Amino acid sequence: MRRLSDATSHAASLLYYNAKTIGYVPFLIAVSCTVVISLIFNLRFITYTEMAQIGELYLSLLGIMLMPHLTIIEDADSIHETVYAKRKRHALTVSFRILQTVALLWLLILSVALLAGNQGGDFPMLELTGGSWISAVCLGAAGMTAATFSRNIAAAYMTGFLYYVLEMFTKGKYTGDFYLFSLLKGSFEPGKWLLAAGAAGLLAVNVAYVWRKS
Repeated sequence: MRRLSDATSHAASLLYYNAKTIGYVPFLIAVSCTVVISLIFNLRFITYTEMAQIGELYLSLLGIMLMPHLTIIEDADSIHETVYAKRKRHALTVSFRILQTVALLWLLILSVALLAGNQGGDFPMLELTGGSWISAVCLGAAGMTAATFSRNIAAAYMTGFLYYVLEMFTKGKYTGDFYLFSLLKGSFEPGKWLLAAGAAGLLAVNVAYVWRKS
């Protein structure tokens, strides 16, 4: 019981620390964009194709808003040397921070899907939500990787947006099975799982790099 209590206390401390360091501005921007998207588009009796467009072309951008800076927050606050000197590895804090953020992305995308479903939308809820979420995480992971290795937040956001624009205009010509917007083709293709594995791999590389540094 003592170990469970200590683990719960530590998790609560990490949650509070990450909420404080991440800040409320990215969260408010992401929530505001989700609300705006829900209001701009007519979700009543929405079809699979229409929901796929909203999810992959618009909601996926939430990944770029929320994720790229997660590994370099302490750099901006000039406290990274103190963080790396702590007894507990900073990589554990970053890992928890990433989990918090990808969970938030899921909830934001799911909220729009649920709203559409309650208004008579005809589409598979988990497929559309999951596919859009994978695209969002992949965009965020690409930006995060740029931030981790360049320590430059501008390069991080630019990487995410360039990836988004490349996929939008080339329609997967250069990425093949790793096409970011495969739901637009009409189904949750096997390539979506490859994209999810790629995103997970990028996140693992980021955590491993922070682990080595800390």
